[in-house]
Amino acid sequence: TPEQEGEYGVEIFSRKDDGEVILTTLTLVAAEVKELAYDSSVASTSAMREQLPDVCLAGKKYSFEVETRDRTKEDVHVDIRGPDGRSVPVQMENLPDGGVRASARFKKAGVHSIDVFVDETPLSSRQVITVLDPKLAAHFLRPFTRELIGKSVSWDLHVDEQLWTKIEAHIHDPEGNEVPCSVRQKADTDWAVEWIPKTEGEHEVIVLFDDVHVADSPLFALVLDPSAVRVIGLKNERVGVEQRFN
Repeated sequence: TPEQEGEYGVEIFSRKDDGEVILTTLTLVAAEVKELAYDSSVASTSAMREQLPDVCLAGKKYSFEVETRDRTKEDVHVDIRGPDGRSVPVQMENLPDGGVRASARFKKAGVHSIDVFVDETPLSSRQVITVLDPKLAAHFLRPFTRELIGKSVSWDLHVDEQLWTKIEAHIHDPEGNEVPCSVRQKADTDWAVEWIPKTEGEHEVIVLFDDVHVADSPLFALVLDPSAVRVIGLKNERVGVEQRFN
C-alpha cells in the first residue's frame, strides 16, 4: 500500500533448494495521487449519519448509517481496507427510514481506511481509523497478589494512549455484587485501578473498552480475611525455651 506518490523500486526474490536467495526481478512502479471527484447531486440527497470511532478493537462488530433517501444498499458501496491493503467484508442493510446500515468486523490490528460511494461517487472524504488488538490495548504491570479485607488496593494498569478516555473497570465479589472501584490516571499511559475489599473470596476483575474486554479480562483476585487468623497454644515462657503454637 503506497503511502505517498513517487516511483518505487520493487525487488522480487526467490529461494533455491539449497537455501540461496537470488534476485529474480527488479522493476519500477509509479504511485500517483488521484483526487476523487464529488458529485453535488449525490451530496444533496445522501449524507453520512454517523462514522465509526477513530479507535476500534479487533474482533468487535461495528456499524454506521448512510442517509440515502431514494437509494438502497444496491446503490451504496463501502470500501474498507486493512493495513495489508486487502478489502474487509462489509454487510449492507436497508433501513425502514430510507437509510442504509453498513457493518464490518475487523480481524487485524492496524490502520484501516473507509471510503463510502453512492452511485459510484464518493460521499465524503476518506475516514482513517486505528484498530487495536484487545490483548495489547491494556495490561496490568504486575500479577495480582492476595489482598486483605479492609486494606486499600491499587493495581497499576498500562493503557494505550488512544484508549484511556473510554477505559473502565468493574469488580464483583464472590456473590456477584459489584464492588466500588475507580480508575485513576498516574501518568500519560499509566493508570491505577483502586478499591477496598469488603468480603473474602475470589473477586472477578473486568476491564473494558467500548464494551470489549481488554487486559486479559476477566481476571480473578483472591481476598483473605485477616481476622480469621488465630494463635492457639502460645503462652508465657522463659528466655531460650522453645515453644510451639498453632
